[in-house]
Amino acid sequence: MRTRKIEVGFNYVATGPGQTQTGVQGAFGVIPAHLNELSPDAVRSLFPGFVYQLGVFIASPAVSFEYFLRNRFGYPWALTLFEVAVIVALFFIFGFGPERRGRSFHRSQR
Repeated sequence: MRTRKIEVGFNYVATGPGQTQTGVQGAFGVIPAHLNELSPDAVRSLFPGFVYQLGVFIASPAVSFEYFLRNRFGYPWALTLFEVAVIVALFFIFGFGPERRGRSFHRSQR
């Protein structure tokens, strides 16, 4: 069996990871700052890291759930169903979450 050689130019190799990181950082890079803005003053230094780690802990069974879906429906459908479930959950959280829209971050002058 012959191995095929795939030739790509330097531009593809140089820009691909940059574009991927831009997408990831654009989506997830602002979350710690947003958590910091939502946190109470007394726990501002602890809150973002704690909530981030709590989210990782809560999401840890996701791999087992994806594996179950893969065995039941096949790999492409497992990824599709999992992503749909995540998107629906995010819409629910964003729509009915505790964030106070229109809240001013300026302290009142008294």
